[in-house]
Amino acid sequence: MKKHLMNVMLCMTLLVGGCGGGDEVVNTNDTATDTTAGSEGTDTTATADAVETPVETPPPPAPARVRVIHASPDAAAAAVAIYVDGSATPAIPSLAYKAATAYADMPGGAHQVAVRPAAAAADSAPVLQGPTPELAAGTSYTVIAHGLASGTPALALAAAADDGPAPDATHASIRFFHALVGVANVDVCVPGATARAAGTPVFTNVAYGAFGAWANVAAGAAVTLQIRAANEATPCSGRQAGSVSITPTTGVWTAVAVGRATGRPAVAKELLLVADGASEVTTVAIGR
Repeated sequence: MKKHLMNVMLCMTLLVGGCGGGDEVVNTNDTATDTTAGSEGTDTTATADAVETPVETPPPPAPARVRVIHASPDAAAAAVAIYVDGSATPAIPSLAYKAATAYADMPGGAHQVAVRPAAAAADSAPVLQGPTPELAAGTSYTVIAHGLASGTPALALAAAADDGPAPDATHASIRFFHALVGVANVDVCVPGATARAAGTPVFTNVAYGAFGAWANVAAGAAVTLQIRAANEATPCSGRQAGSVSITPTTGVWTAVAVGRATGRPAVAKELLLVADGASEVTTVAIGR
C-alpha cells in the first residue's frame, strides 16, 4: 500500500499521462528532444533570400544630342546620306547643301560615320568616313560637313559642343565656322570708319574648317560684319573677302560661312545662321 502511494505521487509530480516507471520518463524526454531537433533542422536560407533587398539597376546615361549642317559646296555632294556605326539604313537619308537637321539622340562615346550621295546605294563607297569625337552624355553638338568630295580641301566633318554662354536680353551670342572654300584664315570684324580702316575684331584668325570662339553682338538691330584675310599683327586690317549684314535676335547662334571663292564652278558666298537647339537656317548673302 505504501509503495502504491509513492508511485501515484511520483506520477503526479512528473505530470505524465501514464506511469509505467522509468521507461515512460525516458520516452517523454526523447519526444521533447526530437521536437527541438526538428525546429533546429528547418532550412531558413530561402526565407532570408526572399526578404533580401534587391540591388537597384542605375538608369542609363542620358544620350548626346547631335544635329548636322551641310556646308559643302561640291555639286557631287549636293545632297548626302549619313550612316552611323555600319548600319545599312541611313540615320539621315538626305541632307541638302545649306540645310540642317533636327537634333537626334545618340549614345555617348565615339561613332563611325559614313557619308554617301543621297541617291547612292547603301553599300557603295562612301565619299567620307571616319570616327566622330567622343560625345559626352547629356551634351548637345553641332556637326558640320564641309570641303569638297574631290579636291582640296577634302570633304570632312567638324564637331563642337553647343555650349555657348547665354547672353543678356540685348545681345546675341554667336560662334563662327569657316567653310568658305578658297579663302585662308579670316578675321571677322565690325567695319572701321572707312572702307580701308581697320575694323573691330569679333573673331580673329579663324582657319578653314574651324570654329571661332563665342562672341557677343548687339541683338535686334542690323549688324554689318566684314570677312577679311587674317592679319595677326593688326587684326581686321587684311584684304576684305566680303561683308554681310545680319539682324540677330537674342539667343545663342552658330554662323557658317559657305560657298566657293576659287575654282570651278564658283558657288555664291553666304552666311548660314542657325539658332542653337534648332534646325531652321537663315541664309544671308556675303557681298563685296
